[in-house]
Amino acid sequence: MLEPHDESSDDQDNAETTVDSQQPFFRSRRAAAVLKHAILAKYVVPFASKTGSTSTGKRVVIVDGYAGAGRYEDGSPGSPALIAEAARSPALSGRIVECHFVEQDAATYRGLREVLEEVDTDGSTLVWKARHGNVAEHLDELLACAEGVPLFLFLDPFGLGLPFDVIVDIFDGRPSGQYVPATEVLFRFDANAVRRIRGVLHKNDGTNKGREKTLERLDHAAGGTWWRDEDDPTLNNTQYLEWFEQRLLTEITSRAKCAGWTAVVKQREDLQPAYWLVFLTRHRDGMEVFGETLSKAQETWRRAVFDEAFAARQDGGQDALITLDADAIFKRQEAELTEQLQDQIELNLRALLRDHERFIVRTKFEEVYKSVEGIARTTHLRKALKRLHDAGITTSNQVGDVYSKQVIRRPGAQP
Repeated sequence: MLEPHDESSDDQDNAETTVDSQQPFFRSRRAAAVLKHAILAKYVVPFASKTGSTSTGKRVVIVDGYAGAGRYEDGSPGSPALIAEAARSPALSGRIVECHFVEQDAATYRGLREVLEEVDTDGSTLVWKARHGNVAEHLDELLACAEGVPLFLFLDPFGLGLPFDVIVDIFDGRPSGQYVPATEVLFRFDANAVRRIRGVLHKNDGTNKGREKTLERLDHAAGGTWWRDEDDPTLNNTQYLEWFEQRLLTEITSRAKCAGWTAVVKQREDLQPAYWLVFLTRHRDGMEVFGETLSKAQETWRRAVFDEAFAARQDGGQDALITLDADAIFKRQEAELTEQLQDQIELNLRALLRDHERFIVRTKFEEVYKSVEGIARTTHLRKALKRLHDAGITTSNQVGDVYSKQVIRRPGAQP
C-alpha cells in the first residue's frame, strides 16, 4: 500500500521550490540549499584549474541556467555570487573563466545584474554575461559559446526543469573520448514533485482532468514512462524514491554515455529527500574530484543542520541553565563520524584483499567506498590504508596518489 499523501508535509519540505519572493527561502538559505552551494563553491576552482590547463586559450565556460537574484535578502550568496567569486580565485591565474547566467523573471534578473556588476573583474580571471529569459531559449547560443572548450552546466530549476532528452542532447552534441574538452552537468531533480506525481498516478478515479498531462511532465523529465510502468505499489514513498534515484541515474548515464553521481539533499537527515543533485561527466577525473567535493560539502551541510538544531534548542530554553560549546559538540560528532567512515573503508579494503592479492584503488572505487560513497573522501581512505599497513596486512602504504595506488596484500597476511 502507498503511504498517505500529506500535502502539508510536502509543502513544508518543498518551501524552497516556490517562486514567491516573500517565502523564507529567499530571505535566507535553508539547509538543503547549503549543500548545493557548498558543492559549487568547492568545485568550480578544481574544474576550471584542471580542464583549463589544456584548453584553447585557457578558456573554460560555466553556465548557471536558473541563476536567481545572486544573493539572498540576508546578504548570503546565491549560486551566481558563489560562481563569480570562485572564478576570481588566485588559483585560476592564467585561466579565462567565462560565466553565463540566465534568469527568466524580469525583476530577479535586474537584481542579478546588480549583484554581478558589483564584482570586481579588473585583472581577474572572470568574464561574465547575464541573459534574461528561459535557459531553453538560450541553450543553443550557450553551447556555441562553449564549442571547443570545457563546459560546466549548473541547472537548479523550480520544479522539474529541462526535459531528460535535452540533457542527453547536450552530451550528444559535445565531443567524447580522451583528450577532448570536458563536458559536465550538475542538475537538480525534484523529489517532492516525484512524490506528488506518483500520488496522482495511483489515484485514477476520473476526478483529475489534468492527470495525464501531469504524468507526462514526469515522463519528459525522467526520459520515459519507466517510472510508472515499473512502479511497485507495495513500496512506500521512501523505498520508491530510493529506487527512482538509482534508476534515473542508470537511465541518463546510459543514454548520455557518461558516468555520474547522485546526491540526496534533505533539510534534515530524518526527513525525506527534497531533491537530488545529479552530476554527469565523461571523465574519470571529474568523478573523483566531484566525489571529494561532495564529501566536503556534506560536512558543510551537517554543520548547517547542526546549527539550526542548536539554535532551536537554545531558543526553546531547553539549555537555559547550561552553557554549551556548539563548536566543541560538533567537532566531537565529526570525530565520531570520521572513525566510523575509516572503519567502514578498512572493512571494505579487507574484503577486497581477501579476494585479490593486489588491486588498484581506482579500479575498485565502488567497492572501496561501499556504504560511505559521497560521505567519505581520500583523507578517510588514506587513514584506512595506513591502518592496514601498520597492522602488517599490506606492503603498500597511504603515501602518494591513493586512487592510482596499488594495494598489495603482504604474503601470509590474513585480512
